[in-house]
Amino acid sequence: MTQIGDFFARIISTGGSRGLSGDTELVLPSDPPLSYFNERLRRHVTSDDLVGEPERLWDSSGFLARRGGLRGHLLAERGTGVLGISDVLVIVNREDWRRSFREVRRPWVDRARALLHDRFQRFAEEEDFHSLFPQREIGFTIVEDGGEALGGHALNLQRGEFVTGLLPNHYSGPVGSSRAIVAVHMHIPGQWEGYREVGRLWSDQVLFTVGNHWLDNYSHPGLAQPSLYRLHRYGDGSFVHVINPEVREHYRVASQETPGGASVLSIEAMDGSPVAYLVLAVMDGEAFISEQPSRPPMMATLSIPDPLDLSVERTADRPASETPSLSMGSRTVVPLELDERILTLREVGALLQKVHFGRFMEGYDVYVGRGGEVATAMARPAATLHVRGRKVSVQAHQPGVGLGGIELPIEAPAFIEGDTTITVGSVALDFRDLSHQNEDGWPYLAEIRRQGATAHMVFGSRYLVGRDPRCKVRLPDEPHNDNIVWRSELREGGTIRSRNGEIPKSRFYIDSIMVASEHAEIDLSDQPRIFSRARHCYTYVRREGRLFALFPSGEGGGPTEQALEAGDELLVGNCVFAVSYAEPEARDPNRVRSRPDPQPQPLSAELLAAALDPAPRVHKLPPVEPGLDPADEFDLPAAAA
Repeated sequence: MTQIGDFFARIISTGGSRGLSGDTELVLPSDPPLSYFNERLRRHVTSDDLVGEPERLWDSSGFLARRGGLRGHLLAERGTGVLGISDVLVIVNREDWRRSFREVRRPWVDRARALLHDRFQRFAEEEDFHSLFPQREIGFTIVEDGGEALGGHALNLQRGEFVTGLLPNHYSGPVGSSRAIVAVHMHIPGQWEGYREVGRLWSDQVLFTVGNHWLDNYSHPGLAQPSLYRLHRYGDGSFVHVINPEVREHYRVASQETPGGASVLSIEAMDGSPVAYLVLAVMDGEAFISEQPSRPPMMATLSIPDPLDLSVERTADRPASETPSLSMGSRTVVPLELDERILTLREVGALLQKVHFGRFMEGYDVYVGRGGEVATAMARPAATLHVRGRKVSVQAHQPGVGLGGIELPIEAPAFIEGDTTITVGSVALDFRDLSHQNEDGWPYLAEIRRQGATAHMVFGSRYLVGRDPRCKVRLPDEPHNDNIVWRSELREGGTIRSRNGEIPKSRFYIDSIMVASEHAEIDLSDQPRIFSRARHCYTYVRREGRLFALFPSGEGGGPTEQALEAGDELLVGNCVFAVSYAEPEARDPNRVRSRPDPQPQPLSAELLAAALDPAPRVHKLPPVEPGLDPADEFDLPAAAA
């Protein structure tokens, strides 16, 4: 279990959450099967010139800049200080990308990559950051939004916008110390005959994924889901694989040994219908050989020798059908199936809290985007929710914003009473009034139901929930406070006077006020239980309309733990999570799954050699501040935290 715990976040998301502040940086659509990629991508914007100042890729400036850029992304994901990636992905908006070609002295991409490399090396030393692969320097893949490197897929980034990706499967290509570990051969029924090599897992690569998304290492429309199949190699040389946990109720991996001795894996639907067949051929550590002294071009297609007989040389002008027949010389592998019992927290809502610091604040604003995004900072919102005292109003900034089925006039705030629906174009947000609850310490005014992030936790461990980057389930911690409406006498100046001295205003932001650094802990060592870990903040379990309050750990006076059942909802900080898990099954350790017919042609060395593409194109895409614990600073009553 210790080994699983070490790599679990890399192969299956334990993930962050979005709450009230996380939607601004959302890159991909909020679709559960995409959560593995989405939680590792972050959108940034700078008001400065990216072309003239490529250092803004590292640390942006202007709007939303305090934790902007790659540095902020790394800080948010630092966890235990081990960086579980091989390379960093950076996607630059098309306008800035094309302007960069005006530089003639030195290509902008080269300059930007060198700058990021230098900044990262200093950052890693200062922050005690370590790589999984000490023999490999972290690389930086910088590509154009919608460009050839992304297969034409566009994120529609605007000028000044860019995306950083800390993706475990992203691999820009082998370097001198790299060793090929496994060649991945695939047959997709109805798409081609026999097997094709679709990629390789290298010794300094964290993860290899196949699916239907352009961020997968191998992508094909017939593979049904993003990151459908994930392959990882342990440090001890063994392998583990897993189906995307968001779709594990619909797909599975089965295995069978062929008469020739090779092991075939099948990705199949639960009714047994095959999606694809895989053969993982062991490469025995074949070295990467390059005539170039440095890393190959980030998006180059590599010339791959035949995996079954390294003495056979393949060239680009030699078709696969002419590859000579080979004697069977490769071993195949069946990875350990990660079939652990998992508890899933699926974010289903964001919570509006009452105004806690009435001496300092009149209230705060939350913004709604054109696609229904909810955030505490947004450049061009479609609407704004104004929280003042115990009242919430909505103000439309564009046509098409409605409340309760009635379109709102532009720039005319309307108070929200009771349960209703807020619409932005075709997007509807379910607004639930929570202001009349009378539970102990109840801080909530309203709940906005909307789909957010997903966290998967394997049974057998304990998981902290909070803002601290070391928490396995991270709650948002975005230090934007332009949305706070200060009392008139405090609008000028950068500090607030309190009984404990001068407090910088920068420490007051929605997440620091309303979410503890370590808010709760989920214990999965046996039957699931949740414990309160915040000294001044409550946590709630909602079960079939009934609320169970967990008192702050530093207050006393009530229960601080509660058993969790499938179907419960957790109200933690500004997030609502739905809880799901399966009861334990009796497992047969000798279970062997058989593969149903129809099956591809019988596997043999000759068939593999004849069916492989010469060089198939595979996508190889190119200390956080603690914030404010208000009760600690101001000796506030528990409900105010």
